[in-house]
Amino acid sequence: MNVLKLAIAWFGAMSCAVDHTAVFEQSGRIMLKRPTGAIVTLTSSGRDSEPFITDDGKMVVFCRRDATDQFRTAVLTIDPKSRMEKVLFEGPVTMRLGAIDYLGSPQIDAQGQTLYLIVRYGVTTGTLAAVDLRTKAVREITDAAAYDLIRSGTYKGNLLVYQRHHTLVGIPYFYYVYQLYDPFGKDLGIAGLDKLDDSEVRCPGIANDSVTPESTDDRARRTPGPRPVQITAEAMAAKLKLRVEPEYPVKAKTAGIEGVVRFVIVVSPDGSVHSASLLSGHPDLVFAARAALRQWRYEPSVSSDGEGIAVTSVVEVPFVLRK
Repeated sequence: MNVLKLAIAWFGAMSCAVDHTAVFEQSGRIMLKRPTGAIVTLTSSGRDSEPFITDDGKMVVFCRRDATDQFRTAVLTIDPKSRMEKVLFEGPVTMRLGAIDYLGSPQIDAQGQTLYLIVRYGVTTGTLAAVDLRTKAVREITDAAAYDLIRSGTYKGNLLVYQRHHTLVGIPYFYYVYQLYDPFGKDLGIAGLDKLDDSEVRCPGIANDSVTPESTDDRARRTPGPRPVQITAEAMAAKLKLRVEPEYPVKAKTAGIEGVVRFVIVVSPDGSVHSASLLSGHPDLVFAARAALRQWRYEPSVSSDGEGIAVTSVVEVPFVLRK
């Protein structure tokens, strides 16, 4: 299958629907933004998150955390007009690791018959599952860190799944890949790699008509050549010729967030950063770290016979607030 070009903005908390009505979470409340720009508070529990609005704008689906156990969640719906809430689905769901009731990322298909959600083993790991809303039967689809139900364009109705894979270059870390699945769980192939270019990433819940097959030239530009050679972090640091410091995100600075964002990077034979796979880091810092990494330049690496080669290693991008 051809690799897909998924031209949309970076992952965000907002879900879009008809007439650009959007929903988002703020301090544990579900908020609705109307096309006029007016903001409406839909819920007030202080325990709600991950809202999704259906294409017709008539239903908002969201998760509500249990008052005594943050890892126990239920999926609820609310009518934006009447403000009537009801529980749509709640666990526990029996999975390979046992009965789990930590649920997240709810979305409903265009027909209103299937609820998709992630049954979570942890904050970034879980299983994408489909729930038949008529029978409440649960069907496992695949492992997933995150996903999106594609809502328009050529691949409407399919699932874009963000999956964790072991690195291809032999180091004991993981990298993430966007994999395409049909609604029945059939693997349709890789949709894209975790790359520096945020236009390669699809934002959950935002409709997109520009999902098109990638051309041969695009695929050629994406490929760095032979398998990269692994080098140590120290050796990679010694090759660094140009380091651009990240711009501190305003949201993170206001919240006092500090930390280190770690990536496995692949550097092309010309010394440019070809790709970066996230290992760890605060979500509010990742985008800025990638933006800086995009501009880093390294001394080109060569093989024993003098040929240019791609190399891979772990790099860190620190964020420290000035006192």
